[in-house]
Amino acid sequence: MSLQIGCKVATTKFFDREKISSSHQEINDSKKTDLEIQAQWEF
Repeated sequence: MSLQIGCKVATTKFFDREKISSSHQEINDSKKTDLEIQAQWEF
């Protein structure tokens, strides 16, 4: 039995805009940060 956990953090900076995306997903900033977590359990 084994458990593996992975994590990734990424930041994206846009120099040519003040907002990212549109509608309900709009971010009122020129940068965004993403966090990914993955777990894999084998038995």
